Amino acid sequence: MTLLVLAASLLAAALGLLVLGLWLRGLRGLAASVASLEEPRLCGSHPAPVSVVVAARNEERNIGVLLGRLLSVGDPLLEVIVVDDGSTDATPRIVGEYSRRDPRVKLLRSPGPPPGWAPKTYALSLGASAARGEVLLFLDADTVPLEPRVLVEAASRTPRGAITAFVPRFACRGLLCRAAEAFMTGVAHGFYGFNRVRDPGDQLAWMYGCCWAIRRETYQGLGGHASVVSSLVEDRDLAAHAKRSGVEIVPVDARDVVWVWSYEDLRGYAMLIARLAADKAASTTVARWAAFTAAIAVVLLGPPVLAALAPVSSPALAPWVVAAAAQLGLYAAGAAVNRDTPLLAPLGHVGAAASLWGLAAARKGFTWRGRLYRPGGGAAASSPGTPSHGTGSPRPHTSP
Repeated sequence: MTLLVLAASLLAAALGLLVLGLWLRGLRGLAASVASLEEPRLCGSHPAPVSVVVAARNEERNIGVLLGRLLSVGDPLLEVIVVDDGSTDATPRIVGEYSRRDPRVKLLRSPGPPPGWAPKTYALSLGASAARGEVLLFLDADTVPLEPRVLVEAASRTPRGAITAFVPRFACRGLLCRAAEAFMTGVAHGFYGFNRVRDPGDQLAWMYGCCWAIRRETYQGLGGHASVVSSLVEDRDLAAHAKRSGVEIVPVDARDVVWVWSYEDLRGYAMLIARLAADKAASTTVARWAAFTAAIAVVLLGPPVLAALAPVSSPALAPWVVAAAAQLGLYAAGAAVNRDTPLLAPLGHVGAAASLWGLAAARKGFTWRGRLYRPGGGAAASSPGTPSHGTGSPRPHTSP
């Protein structure tokens, strides 16, 4: 019995050291990621005309704020194209009102994606096809440009053969959102940092789909969004395609330039993780996915649980105490990167719980923007009011 206890203690200590190493690696990665961000380029090359492309679905709460701020910019803003992706609220009416006041605003209505296309990917492709600017600036409808001129000017100076990947601040309306963002920002920069994205020898590539810019010729050379037709995370997959094709992804620190409203509840974060993991979940067996999810649970939840037990249990749990401290350090750093208080770090565990929820949903199927998705099947069903899938490549309906 003594040998069994000793073996279990050694195993617990060894696993704790391994998990500690992972969280320390995350702290180092976060520092390197933030250091790799560039300041917005506001001088040098001549500013090119910019077309802003926005895919909007049920964004009546946000779209007016975005348009109002963007339209305060003169040159080099050429136009703002909003593609309504089957909204059932007042989104198209609001955009129509802005278009009557300012001819630079154009409303397109997506008739629904052809077979094989993801809805948002198709909407963005429609908008890009209608754009006339030399530079395409893709924005989500819930972005809030605090410095719209800086945002548009920086986009206008995107070099040929490159993507300007703006790194925004994620704004929250509630405490749970702020806690989850501490986790999400810490993990994103810590383990998937932009230093890796900029490294030609590292295959990792991604960008925030809420705000990025690219020259039209570079976009067309990549095949545009048609190169990632079925992707539920078109920003990540287009970035990966671009990097493989030799296009440089330049991360730009825009935390004081643009905010993006984040998810107001944990379900939103869970569904984000489900989208990110959907392709991997569909390509593996149930048993392997369950084992993977269990391993992630140990890394995320093991430190706080075992650190709490350490004072009344074996000294072998000491590495878990240090791992818990390193984990909280990464969450605190994530909050600070997102311009929030590091005191949110202990609440970061709610974001970890949401991520485990998302991993489970990725295998079972999930609902996103009113549409049901199943592993390997794309959009399996639509909510009432959502356009049915069309055939071929239908043209968008244009409103004045």
